[in-house]
Amino acid sequence: MENFTPKDLKQEARQRLASAVYNPKQLILLNTGVTVALGLLVSALNYLLNHQIGSTGGLNGLGMRSALQTVQTILSYAVSLFAPFWSAGLLFCLIRIVRNQDLSSGSMLEGFRRFPKLLSFSMFEVVVATLMILPITYLGAAIFMFTPLSASFTNSIEELLNSGALVISRGGVDPSSIPADVLLQGILPLMVILLCLAIPVFLYLAYSLHIGPYLIMTDSVRGGMQAFTTSFRMMRGNRRKFLRLDLSYWWFYLAEAAAVCILYLDVILQMLQIEPFMNSTVLYFILLIVYSVAEISLHCWKKAERDTAYVLLYEQIAAPAETGSCIILP
Repeated sequence: MENFTPKDLKQEARQRLASAVYNPKQLILLNTGVTVALGLLVSALNYLLNHQIGSTGGLNGLGMRSALQTVQTILSYAVSLFAPFWSAGLLFCLIRIVRNQDLSSGSMLEGFRRFPKLLSFSMFEVVVATLMILPITYLGAAIFMFTPLSASFTNSIEELLNSGALVISRGGVDPSSIPADVLLQGILPLMVILLCLAIPVFLYLAYSLHIGPYLIMTDSVRGGMQAFTTSFRMMRGNRRKFLRLDLSYWWFYLAEAAAVCILYLDVILQMLQIEPFMNSTVLYFILLIVYSVAEISLHCWKKAERDTAYVLLYEQIAAPAETGSCIILP
């Protein structure tokens, strides 16, 4: 068997895309374009709603403000719900391209047709991730409190208690009476500990469930629970391969992060206490448009290749006998 390398998968992905009957760039443009257009539309609607909320003052406008805020919440949830199912449709299209199968006009909507399976799979992901938070938090707090990492914080708290500077309420020390610099002495090392514990756990969980959407979009499982358990079983020994492929695209993720920094540049300037050079609303929409153009350009350039490389790896793990000319994994 040949050794797996990300370079081999990328080359195979380019060949598959080059020989595809349907232009993959059109798929990417449709997928990213709809997502970006939806984001622009929701941002514009939120701006109008905020303006309307601000203009309805007093008790008489309380009901209207509540209704408009409810609309904002619904819009936010609707976009969050739309994105994963829309992305699943792109995964379905790329699977069919890799398998040399035809695409129909409704192929991008396949994620919505598998809504119950994808939703239940996502719910299992959220439940397991939530269950991981509590033990990680307790372990992190124990490591912080029972090691020298908390010495500076506890000494400062003890000094404040002795001087009577802290407000003692029925539930203990009032956090608002603790000076900011003392809080930072405790929060910063605790956050570092929690991150060191959480990152490996959630990376393990994410890679263990990596193949779940693929199993659902290829009808390899009956439901979300089976996709959850099957993904855990099939990813045993294969997590490292996906990690290597991810690391080979480090520059892609760095470019994505740079685009997000552009989107939130106004917030970053505010955190750095730098005055923006124009009206905040105008700056926000300019940054949003620049981000949208950057996102579409980046995705049209490399997203098809990257996602097809993932599909090839999925195919090798899930059904090596059906992968045709795909590279064989050790």
